[in-house]
Amino acid sequence: MSANDVMDDFPPAPGRLVTLSNWRKAPFSAWGFRNVRQLIPTANIAASGDAAGLEMSLEEIGQIGFAGHDGHPTTVRQALRATTRSSCSDAGGSRPSGTTTAWTPRRRTSSSP
Repeated sequence: MSANDVMDDFPPAPGRLVTLSNWRKAPFSAWGFRNVRQLIPTANIAASGDAAGLEMSLEEIGQIGFAGHDGHPTTVRQALRATTRSSCSDAGGSRPSGTTTAWTPRRRTSSSP
């Protein structure tokens, strides 16, 4: 089933219904994140007039390891290739204050190894 097949009728068929138990899992997540206010309570948070700019930190993070959702060891590169995500970013975390790290997997071309 594709993301275009969920919530495509009224009422949606039980297997195509986005719920609190599946809204963060593909293919339901495409609809769920765009319509999160219809699923869970949310609040508008006013922007600060004192926002600080972020510096960009371009570095390879694909080799960073962690325990995957199944408990097995994986890397950022392996996790992104196994999901529908095409990139990731970290605005903070273990980085120095005011830096952002972004990673997009290198696409293979006929000239790349």
